[in-house]
Amino acid sequence: MCNENIPKEVYEFSIDKFRYALCQKHQVFFDNPYISEESMHVYFALRDYDIPVIIEYWDKNKTVDIAIPGKIYIEVDGQQHYEPEAALTDLLRSFHAWKDKIPTFRISNESVRNQKHFKIIIERLVELCKDFKKTG
Repeated sequence: MCNENIPKEVYEFSIDKFRYALCQKHQVFFDNPYISEESMHVYFALRDYDIPVIIEYWDKNKTVDIAIPGKIYIEVDGQQHYEPEAALTDLLRSFHAWKDKIPTFRISNESVRNQKHFKIIIERLVELCKDFKKTG
């Protein structure tokens, strides 16, 4: 994933811990309790298609799991997001983004873990993001 030569021992550690080849600098960045394994999978899958996503994006109001700033927000939700208070907070945050004309897509951890669902979700997001490139 990184654009630099990674020593063998760093590579092996990165694959064991993150399942992706990351340099030491990026290992430190991704060793963050706020970045879930599922968010990483979505992020790297989109990056594989050259989609310019940012993980843990701060939009001056909240942190978004994955974003193309000004275009799309992607939230990867674990079980805690299905609790009534968390669901309400998520909905209100989505309204805020919608006022700025930025759609928010919510993906459950279960959908990321399901290979068939994950493939479909990534295909649709890539299609949407490529449409953004066409329309500016």
